[in-house]
Amino acid sequence: MKTIVKCSVLLISIFSLLGCSQGQSPSSESSNSIDSSNTSVDPGVTAEQYSAKAESINKVAYKTAKITYSFREKTTGVYPMKKADGTAMEANTEVTSSLVIEDKRGDGTFSVVSGEASSEMNNLKAGANLYITGWYTWMQRLKKNAESAQSNVTFEARYYLNPLGAWYKNTGTRPGLGNATYEGEYLGSEEYFMHYGENGYCTSFTLNRFISNVGTITQHASQTTETEYNGTYTGVAEATVEYTF
Repeated sequence: MKTIVKCSVLLISIFSLLGCSQGQSPSSESSNSIDSSNTSVDPGVTAEQYSAKAESINKVAYKTAKITYSFREKTTGVYPMKKADGTAMEANTEVTSSLVIEDKRGDGTFSVVSGEASSEMNNLKAGANLYITGWYTWMQRLKKNAESAQSNVTFEARYYLNPLGAWYKNTGTRPGLGNATYEGEYLGSEEYFMHYGENGYCTSFTLNRFISNVGTITQHASQTTETEYNGTYTGVAEATVEYTF
């Protein structure tokens, strides 16, 4: 299974992590449980405790994995993007869509079974590393990037044992788009809630993305293009995961 967490490609494209989008609370029944409402309520356990638990699980490779996504997306003002059907997203619009992808060989390579994703959620078509240690390694990489003096990103995380899960949020103040320049004001955040079974595999996750963009992005390709923004984007992806072993 591939070790790169492909679900978080957005961070590479919008936050410029050294060159490289709302909260959560425990349920009342357990001090280490994970939910998707207010992260300030319960700090969970330490990263070391969580890592020790993850490493203690006897990993058994899956044969197939299927991820079913449900998307809710909204724009205000001028925020150029493509909807799941490929048409332009009108200003001040809210849309829903769905997508199903499957790894039929157990090697981390996903293909689309049905549905489509918008331009802002398109990277989710590539799937993710669904095992707990792979995702934890990715979170530690994000944390290290955020701690660098050159970073424009802040990183927050919570870890839970009962039930097993994790939350993290990255917030950035500058987009990083490779061969491009940006002038203007920007704020973007990407927030994940991951839930795992006792076998260490993700059973479901929620992704919240938010971008406020007032400025101009200039792409320096063979033909220079400029895209002007003066609006916001809010996107929520709810995912459930099914396996065969």
